[in-house]
Amino acid sequence: MTVLATAGHVDHGKSTFVNFLTNQETDRLAEEKKRGLTINLGYTYFKDKDQTYSIVDVPGHSDFFKNTVSGFSNANVILFIIDSTQGWSKQSEEHFNTLVELGKENFIFVYTKIDLLESSAKYTDLEKKSDDMPGYRKIGIKAITSVTNTSINEKLTDSQSGFRAYSKEVLNEINPSEMGMGISTEILIKAASKNFKISEVPIKITYHGKTSTHNPVSHGTSVLFSTIKYTSIEHPLKFYGIPSLIFFIIGFSFTYLSVQYYTEIGRINPNLTIIAAGTVLLA
Repeated sequence: MTVLATAGHVDHGKSTFVNFLTNQETDRLAEEKKRGLTINLGYTYFKDKDQTYSIVDVPGHSDFFKNTVSGFSNANVILFIIDSTQGWSKQSEEHFNTLVELGKENFIFVYTKIDLLESSAKYTDLEKKSDDMPGYRKIGIKAITSVTNTSINEKLTDSQSGFRAYSKEVLNEINPSEMGMGISTEILIKAASKNFKISEVPIKITYHGKTSTHNPVSHGTSVLFSTIKYTSIEHPLKFYGIPSLIFFIIGFSFTYLSVQYYTEIGRINPNLTIIAAGTVLLA
């Protein structure tokens, strides 16, 4: 039998999620019902096919942390619950660090209250996500995210965040082909083309020591080229049509100036003519 234990900040929806999975209440004490929070460990289970899963629902409040650690002890898998509207919080950090110290390695991160999310820009700000993020990384992320946003019609603030959660439907529908770092934007572009909802949740980034195995210039360049490639595949009219129209307008304008120069001066202006011919050919 596989033992699952919940983890996460108080009031992020651990007990509610367990109730959703099992259709059973784990908060049984009168005090728990009165205060609307878990105090003691709650136990329940559910079956899937021939497998039985036991669930230990732990308290999120710091006052009952001893009970929480006790609930973690025998767990095989951790259901780490995160409120989408609040993100990574104080007890989230405390629970995660404790689980790492206990040697727990199997985590399932569950985002709750997704339906309450409003504009993603309200919750995330690249400048506030990390005070010690190198400036060149911020510039690179903003550039790549800007290109990505033009492809998916969203207002994401960080298209390069690797801390993600996907629904089962997304995993079944999207088959990434990119082998490098460009897979981050490939998934977003393909998800948007299939009309999947994309939401951001607030996170905190820390940088200590060597944080990347890739050179930042080659890394950023490869992701940018990959983003441009998948934009051209998913939105060929936007990718090729708009630049062609711009070049055509420029070419037409210089053609008009070239003709006007010839009628007034009586000879061809090489510079105007070359620019006119070149931009029309590019269009």
